[in-house]
Amino acid sequence: MRAKSTSFGLIVAMAAVTATVQAQQEIRVRVWCGGSYQDSYYDAGGSISIDVTSVGGCPDHINIWDRTANPSHAIGPVYLYGSRSTDITVTISSGAWRGLDDTQHASAGGTWAGITASPGVEDHVLLEGHVGGDLSGLISVGEIYRLDIDGEVQSGVQASTSGLGPFWLYAGSIGTNGNATSTADSITRIETLIGDAAGEISAADGIGSVIVAGDLLGGIDAGDDITNIDVTGDIGTAQSPISIGATGDIRTVTASSIYAAIAASDPGGSGT
Repeated sequence: MRAKSTSFGLIVAMAAVTATVQAQQEIRVRVWCGGSYQDSYYDAGGSISIDVTSVGGCPDHINIWDRTANPSHAIGPVYLYGSRSTDITVTISSGAWRGLDDTQHASAGGTWAGITASPGVEDHVLLEGHVGGDLSGLISVGEIYRLDIDGEVQSGVQASTSGLGPFWLYAGSIGTNGNATSTADSITRIETLIGDAAGEISAADGIGSVIVAGDLLGGIDAGDDITNIDVTGDIGTAQSPISIGATGDIRTVTASSIYAAIAASDPGGSGT
């Protein structure tokens, strides 16, 4: 059975959100137009598709979270589609958009299967949020603000455009299939709070800080400076050394042991 859309103002025209409404549905999707919103509900783990075609600048923001606050509930893959020429903010949590405020949102749920968008929409998606489990699917958006993944990053976290998005990623760990990539801009901070960072980290511009609670086992590549790499464990292994490279300077690299080829194209800034 298809849900009927709630009608008020521009909400009906601005976004068609398809969902099957049942009393037990845990995942809430709130689509905003200014101070008004429309809620729809999805089963935990179910796919979420939202038409974000812009009408009069709306929709302008989306929240997605588990309304039952159960950490075992997964949030399924999110897909945004339609036609846009303006940005839309997406918060994976119940809170308001925080933007350049580097503080953690409340957790939106457990494992999350990521977010992607159609061509013409992806570059306009600005993302922030927090989940208490793993990231099991791809994130591919225009800009990333603060993103907290308490479990393991098991897929790509990718930003495609240059803008104000600082790209802060805090994770429990980054798996071998995980990565952090900014194809047109810089990355401010990548930090693992519990375990290793085994996936690649790359930016078209500079990289600020890479802080790893375990071992750094994936390569790092920056189109400008790398400010700081601070690893509690080892960088690479004797059997599998990694590559760390920057078109600019690499300021500091610290670890228990370093097994890496480190190359800076412009090492004149008191760096490596």
